[in-house]
Amino acid sequence: MDRYGRYPMTTLKQMVYTLLLAGMYFGASWSITHLGRDIGFALAISPAAGIALGALLCYGVRLWPGVWLGAFGFNLYFFNYITPLTDTTVFQEILIASGLGLAQVAQALGVSEADVMSVIESGELKAKKIGSSFRIKRSAVDAYLAD
Repeated sequence: MDRYGRYPMTTLKQMVYTLLLAGMYFGASWSITHLGRDIGFALAISPAAGIALGALLCYGVRLWPGVWLGAFGFNLYFFNYITPLTDTTVFQEILIASGLGLAQVAQALGVSEADVMSVIESGELKAKKIGSSFRIKRSAVDAYLAD
């Protein structure tokens, strides 16, 4: 055990665990999307987030690439097969997987989410609407703060 309370992990074992976590994240996201689609609305729960949180708490941040891979893979699937009418490129899906949500931007700026929403609606801060939430690029926040 190291000084952070983690057990040592070989590079091969870490790669296997990372790919396993990515697969579990994608599978949980896929299943909840199809379950929600069958009953006619989006579900508010995210088992994928629970799986990611549990894995990161148990094995540490060294498995974070697995969460990112799972989110990216699911975004590729979702925006190309579930909602094919949206014009997203692979680069945009990379940004979505790496992007900031409304709550993260509000926390970083030290304001409420309602204040961030009013700035988005006024057009001063660029954001991409995905479903009922927004994704905001770090460069957009930096550009807004520079003005």
